[in-house]
Amino acid sequence: MRSHTLCQPYSTWRNYMLKRNTFAVATVAAGMLLAACSSGSTSGTESASTAASQPETATSASMAPASMAPSAPLKVGVVTSLTGPAAIYGPPVQATVELAMKQINDLGGVNGQPIEIIIADDGSNPTTGAKAVSKLLEQDGVNALVAMTDSATREGFISQVEESGIPFVYTTLYEGGACLPNMFVIGEVPAQYDPIYKSFVTDVGAKKVFFIGHDYVWPQTVFPLAQKSIESAGGKVVGQELVPFGTSDFGAILKKAQDAGADSIVTGLVGGDFGAFVKNWRQSGMDKSTKQLSLTMTDDYAQALGAAAAGIYGGFGYFAGVDTPANKAMIAAYKAANPDAFSQNTLTEATYDGIQALAKAANAAGTTEASALIKALAGIQLPDSPRGALTIDAKTHHATATMHLLVADETGTYSLVKAFPDVSPGEQCSF
Repeated sequence: MRSHTLCQPYSTWRNYMLKRNTFAVATVAAGMLLAACSSGSTSGTESASTAASQPETATSASMAPASMAPSAPLKVGVVTSLTGPAAIYGPPVQATVELAMKQINDLGGVNGQPIEIIIADDGSNPTTGAKAVSKLLEQDGVNALVAMTDSATREGFISQVEESGIPFVYTTLYEGGACLPNMFVIGEVPAQYDPIYKSFVTDVGAKKVFFIGHDYVWPQTVFPLAQKSIESAGGKVVGQELVPFGTSDFGAILKKAQDAGADSIVTGLVGGDFGAFVKNWRQSGMDKSTKQLSLTMTDDYAQALGAAAAGIYGGFGYFAGVDTPANKAMIAAYKAANPDAFSQNTLTEATYDGIQALAKAANAAGTTEASALIKALAGIQLPDSPRGALTIDAKTHHATATMHLLVADETGTYSLVKAFPDVSPGEQCSF
């Protein structure tokens, strides 16, 4: 895990992202960085337990029992990307987990002791991620892990997680099928997108669909399942292209989609490459002849794109407009602490839920001992999650989800097209 200075001047960070040709993502990255810095965030090598004060939001997950025997403090290692190509995602995750930590500690902590959080930078790659997790386990002595990383980075450290035996909460939407007795998943999985794809066909009118995504495990797994859903709803998949990370010219691929007669495109592109794709899509004029469903355009990314995001559809288990009291309270607290931040999104909110789930499990168990925490996490319910009532299924260790088909307006703000409550993660695992 590298030591780094996160809170660089705004101009330094923005210029770095612009040099990477990330289109409007430079703006969202800067906003996210300012969010993390304004929250009193800590470096990747120090505990976040001294983070700056943030407004309190009551949450049932963080209520400590009145009489509880002392146990080891809950010390959570949070792995995310603060440097490298995926660095646009890390700063808001850091700010969000620090908000969760502050709220939990303001309500009495965990078993009467403050929760501690250590942020670790995975460097956006498996090698650095594995080193970061090794340090968290061997030097920092964490007794729980939370990760918002891509799948390749997760696979780089998963053997360490298995060997450690401590509870691990994975909060990223991913390809599914990762099964460890000590692993719990809040992020969306492909089976939960089935109603999104079907609604894209039946409600939006997508009939001939072309897939474009990055060439790695998530799109490779997601697209075949998406094809089944689309075809079962009466649509047809007319082509697919997987591209390497760092692709900025999609002209030839868009021409292939056009020649195939596509009236719709489903994209699975991450980071700055998605911004480049949207720019190419608009410039080519294909935005007039094709609809687009993005599997990665989270709220903050849509806001950064602004008018360029208008009319693009998204599908997630959470968006900032979820109409629940808990969500409104969480967003108000987040904005008060991070006034320059972009919206919460499904990745950051799931990480918030991950911290709250661990705190609730530790309070229920009365200890931070690994086996007791794991037992308490299986089947745990967060009735006051900002995304709505959330349950981590005891059999699969994956969360049920209310899925939302969304569409962005001219300001890059999502509105709800259709909601699908209590969508099962499917047969992911069996414990």
